[in-house]
Amino acid sequence: KTKPVLKVTNRAQILVVDDEPDIVEEIAEALIDEGFQALCAENVDTALQILRSHENIKVVVTDMGMPGKTGANLIGEARAEFKRTIRFIVVSGVVNDLGSGMENVSVLAKPLDINNLLSAVKAVLLESPSQSSNSQL
Repeated sequence: KTKPVLKVTNRAQILVVDDEPDIVEEIAEALIDEGFQALCAENVDTALQILRSHENIKVVVTDMGMPGKTGANLIGEARAEFKRTIRFIVVSGVVNDLGSGMENVSVLAKPLDINNLLSAVKAVLLESPSQSSNSQL
């Protein structure tokens, strides 16, 4: 069967992190339908393991409020550990009080609009620096 031609052939790897399996599945399916590769994690520690083993992940979509470590913990730990630029898109029920360390983070409100998410993913991929440039973020 023939697939429609996408304007952007982006097999970019996107990591989806949420403790609610239904939300992870919904986001992952939408990303795959758009031509992305979706990897999924249900907590911060699993997400960090996936980031360690998949160096091509450029975007992480994460829930902010999860049991144990939060999305903020994930962003802080990932930025401390990885030298490469990873863009974060945070999904949160409380968008006005994310705290410090949330610079260069896109925020989407719950309930999540999948079209808004897909637009946000495409936007952060377009602003990602090329691998040859030095990241100063």
